[in-house]
Formats: sequence, structure tokens, C-alpha cells
Amino acid sequence: MSRLKAFVRNYDDKSDDDGFQFVFYCDRCGSGYISQYKKYSLAKVHKALSFAGRLLGGVLDTGASAVEQVRDYRWHEEHDKAFFEAMEEAKAHFHQCPSCRKYVCGNCWNDEVGLCIDCAPRLTVEAAKIQTRAKVEAIEKVVEKKAEAGEYLGEARLATETLITCPNCGKLTRPGRFCEMCGSPLAKKTCPKCGAEVSPNARFCSNCGARLL
Repeated sequence: MSRLKAFVRNYDDKSDDDGFQFVFYCDRCGSGYISQYKKYSLAKVHKALSFAGRLLGGVLDTGASAVEQVRDYRWHEEHDKAFFEAMEEAKAHFHQCPSCRKYVCGNCWNDEVGLCIDCAPRLTVEAAKIQTRAKVEAIEKVVEKKAEAGEYLGEARLATETLITCPNCGKLTRPGRFCEMCGSPLAKKTCPKCGAEVSPNARFCSNCGARLL
């Protein structure tokens, strides 16, 4: 009697001559589950006979051919059994949506209503997305208005100009006696040519124009 397959389009067969393994995928996001690798019972026997056949040339050809036929039948038999066992193993990690019939992972499943999130989006998540989008749009409007009025660029420039670099930690801080980031004293910088006090970030003296190191 044939058995109904739970996964028909969303799996990869990773089986080889030595054993069987399958990867099952979420129909929505593509996240995968890898089944346990199961060894093929005749793998060692087949390898031994193949090796002996290569050593003895054509002497074992007839026997090896018969073994190959047995191996093919046995491998496919064990492969089918391993697939259905792997499918049952994977079912524990997926949900089938009763509405669209897709198999989805836990991240794509709405536990509250028992449907995938395509058929029934999570309301709290959707509400959070709408609120965040509204906040972003409000901020964009404020920035737009300030940019149009020439205020935003002026504020940004002023903020940059009032910050200095701490000589100890190298981070930006407001001018003062101590760094707000590491607490180190902020030494005053003077021009080596004229002795005038200059900004710690200055590259040229504002008094005499000399280049500062």
C-alpha cells in the first residue's frame, strides 16, 4: 500500500552509496531541517566486492553483476524506508496550514489561530510594523521641513563643530575639562608658532594660519 508523502516539492535528497539523508524546507521562508544520516546496510559489503573485483580483473564479473542487482534493489528499498522515516522526523519541526496546505516552520506559523502567517498574519507584529512605519514617516517629514527651511543642515554643522576628539580614547566629546566618554582630562591645544589657543581638532591656527601637527 502506498503511503501519502507530506513533503513532495520542498525537500532535497542528500543520499549517497553509503547511506540516506534528506533536507526538508519551509514552503514560506525556505528554512531547512536536515534528517539524521542513516547508513546503508550493505555499504561495506559492496565496497569490499568492488575492491576485490578490481584486483582480480574479470574473474568476479559475473558475481559482481549479481551483487550489483541485489544492491540496487536493496538500496532503493532501504532508501524509500529511510525517506518516510525522515519525513516523519521532519514533521515534528513543521506545521501544515489547513488553509493553503503549505508546510511551514515555527517562525512562519501563527499559534493563536493555527494558520501560517501568510493566511493569518500575527496582529501584534503587524501593529508594531504599522507603528514603526508611522514613526519613520513622521521623522522624515520633520527632517524634510527642516531641510527646506535650511535649519537641519545648520544644526548638523553646529553639532559637528562643537564636538572635539578626546586625545586619550579618540572618541568625540563636548568641549570641557574632562572627556565624557573616558573621563580623561582634555588638554588645551596651542599653536607652536604664535602660542594662540586653538581647537583640539584644528589643523591650522586660526590666529596665524600655521599648520598644526
